[in-house]
Amino acid sequence: MRENRILVNLMTLYIISLGFQSILNLPIVGHRIQISEFVFIPMALYSTLNYKKLSFKFAKIDYVILFYLALNIVSCIWNESELSSYLETLGKFYLFGVYFIFKTITSNWDISRLKDFVINNFYLLGVLSSLVALLGWMVAMNTGENNLLATTYENYPYFGTISRIRGVTPTPTMFAVLLSFCAFLLTALIIEKKSKRKINLFFLGIILISSFLTFSKTFLLIISGIALLFFFKKNLLNRYKYLEAILILSIFLSFIVSSHFLFFKSDSGWQHKLENTPFSTNKILYKNDKVIILESFYIFSKRCAVEISKINPILGIGPANFNKSMNRLDKSEFPALNKLMGVDPHSVYFGTLAENGLLGLICVILMFYFLVKKLKRIKNKEPIFVYALFMIFVLLLIEGITTDIMNFRNLWVIMGIVEGIRLEKNK
Repeated sequence: MRENRILVNLMTLYIISLGFQSILNLPIVGHRIQISEFVFIPMALYSTLNYKKLSFKFAKIDYVILFYLALNIVSCIWNESELSSYLETLGKFYLFGVYFIFKTITSNWDISRLKDFVINNFYLLGVLSSLVALLGWMVAMNTGENNLLATTYENYPYFGTISRIRGVTPTPTMFAVLLSFCAFLLTALIIEKKSKRKINLFFLGIILISSFLTFSKTFLLIISGIALLFFFKKNLLNRYKYLEAILILSIFLSFIVSSHFLFFKSDSGWQHKLENTPFSTNKILYKNDKVIILESFYIFSKRCAVEISKINPILGIGPANFNKSMNRLDKSEFPALNKLMGVDPHSVYFGTLAENGLLGLICVILMFYFLVKKLKRIKNKEPIFVYALFMIFVLLLIEGITTDIMNFRNLWVIMGIVEGIRLEKNK
């Protein structure tokens, strides 16, 4: 137990470090290596030295992940990729290592201990990273200058020029997704535990304020997820058979429409305002005397991804090669390339299709399928906690439409935690 305690402490430190992902900028690797990786090194070394005391039971998802990793290597070699592509692949092996450690250690815990570990650490992560980010945002608002924690976006759709919180992470959306994990798990704690409910609600409010100030569409998913958690607690989802499916489908469709289409009054002047921004191609999809609907860059990036996937439909063009392939697209067919070059695929599904081919996309879909299926099969004395984990993956599945989530460290941590839950304990 004493040796395991060392690993548990390192795992705690790793989770807290997820809130600080854009501090370092190193030669060659750039922002790829952060504090988390320096925590992972002793985690990996300690696990290796004590491998006889650890047990890892392979599940179907593990074979899918290993095939996915092998596919990345093959795709790199097949496409004669450059160093950046191999570094991207190496990063995915590292993320599997994170998953492996969290799954191996937590598989020895009962569900109550797992719940306490996960909620307490993500609670601390959410509060700490939110307070730091809010401080940075207030400084940015006071000085009118960008800093590590907040960035100004000019002519941001619907809001105009705003300062968006991103915390110590590369983008506001990444920070919002991270906070979503914390918000769902803290909501589960609030629902279950009446003691300290006021202070827990206060800190949930802090997290929600921070997530709102990212001005990311993810905030709407967070609010929707919290609402579903309360519906679950009130037994509404069991009482009305199709309510959960209808609500999730409604959230999904709303997300698709709100992120891919920009709606403005015809005389608002927004079409002109967006001309020099990366938010829209300025292509008019519909217009009448009252309303104008513009194509967002999310549609454009997906059209590029589909075109790029035709180069190698099975294996893809190789990890991290998307932007390089965009340079080769016909600008007469994709005129918005002149201002949207290098936007990345901005979709885990279309990005994977382009970079890892149809085989890679099938792997990603299967990973999420096995995770969601397992969460739906778990019946135990911690249903709210399990449903909070389920909502995290619902959010990720929807967020993945417009975000490249496969390199998010927090995703692989939660994947390992879910796969570590023992089904044989459920009755």
